[in-house]
Amino acid sequence: MRNHITAKSALLIASLGVVALISIIGISSTPARLSSSQESSANDLAVRDALRHGGLREAAKLKGHYVGDFNAHWDMGLFDIEALTKNSMAVVVGTVVKKLGGRLTDGGQLIFTDYEVVLNESIKGGLTTGNTITIALPGGSVEFDDGTSAELRTPGFEHVKSGSAYALFLTESANGPNVYTLTGGPQGLVEIMSDGTLKSHGRPTDPIALETKNPNKGKNKTIFIREVRKDTVKWPGPGKCCS
Repeated sequence: MRNHITAKSALLIASLGVVALISIIGISSTPARLSSSQESSANDLAVRDALRHGGLREAAKLKGHYVGDFNAHWDMGLFDIEALTKNSMAVVVGTVVKKLGGRLTDGGQLIFTDYEVVLNESIKGGLTTGNTITIALPGGSVEFDDGTSAELRTPGFEHVKSGSAYALFLTESANGPNVYTLTGGPQGLVEIMSDGTLKSHGRPTDPIALETKNPNKGKNKTIFIREVRKDTVKWPGPGKCCS
């Protein structure tokens, strides 16, 4: 009888050992689940790698619709009215007539949106009043042939609006004839409001923004244009700068 009990105990112990072993194997063979923060970090790394190697198109393939932010403002160059005039190949006043849409840059890392502008006044350079030019502004959206898309937002930089008038400090673009970018980025864009007052599209602390608020320099369009014309006499040659 004692031997029978001992045998049953041994069998029970062996059975428990097998169950424990199966449990251990089951646990070890279950794939580890990432936390939501780990998954997010892994996704961010994948998107960053896609941007680095394939640009916005590759990031869009991963996300379906990729959305990113781009700081269009300049830190390496701060411009007042004279500096903008000096460094621009042309300075004009024009009215925006049409948004042409977004396009990728050659490297695929940035999006620019093109706008058609009719020239109301040519202050510097050889552009003819009444003609139409294209200005390219950083930011916008594009759609790809595979159904994916990418959007590049520009926080703190407001694009132009159809029907609105602007003073434009221009640098020639490599994207074709009559295509221009802004000298000094957003600093080269000054909106002329319907009452003749001005709104700089640079940051509030940029020199051009401070000058256009100054009643002695640029509070209204007439004084502002007079200042630009005076600086054009000092710097009549086409400037080579930046965009």
